[in-house]
Amino acid sequence: MKILVPADNYPENYWIKYDHETNMDHMEFSIGKEIHGNGAPVLFTAKGKVSIASIKSYDYLFSDGPDVVSAHLAKLLRDKCPKDIQLLPAEIKINNQVVGEYFVLNILNADLAFDMDNCTYVPLIKSMPNGPKKFKKISLLNKLPTFDIFRASESRFNVVLSDRLAQDLEAESVKGVRFVSNLDGL
Repeated sequence: MKILVPADNYPENYWIKYDHETNMDHMEFSIGKEIHGNGAPVLFTAKGKVSIASIKSYDYLFSDGPDVVSAHLAKLLRDKCPKDIQLLPAEIKINNQVVGEYFVLNILNADLAFDMDNCTYVPLIKSMPNGPKKFKKISLLNKLPTFDIFRASESRFNVVLSDRLAQDLEAESVKGVRFVSNLDGL
């Protein structure tokens, strides 16, 4: 299994802003259930001045809400793991110009993924020691996952992929992400 993280060279100004006022609560995308919207695109805005051509060269865009994928990556995911995902149309306002051909990636499954004996973490809320955790080091279990792409049950904000899907996406030169076996120094 691999954890999906931003590429080492992912530009800080390519983190896009989720329109919290217009769109649904962004936490709905971390639950792992299909979303039935009104058909309107999910709206985002690029921070500051960025080159439209440059940002469009990235297949995976991170945001302060759900993440966004290009049409190219959407097709790959539809072909390789259609039952694990839902893709909702998205629009990104870049330099006051609306750019389509993007999709919000809604991951429909969650599963155990972290080797908790080899992870380092503290309670996110001190009064809830068994509640949500803040991870400082993540190690993955050594197992074949049930799904090709899913959210880690231990931390719903972490996206995990099967080795097969990670290798397929690397072979397709998906830009904007990398896939790692563990994370340290979070």
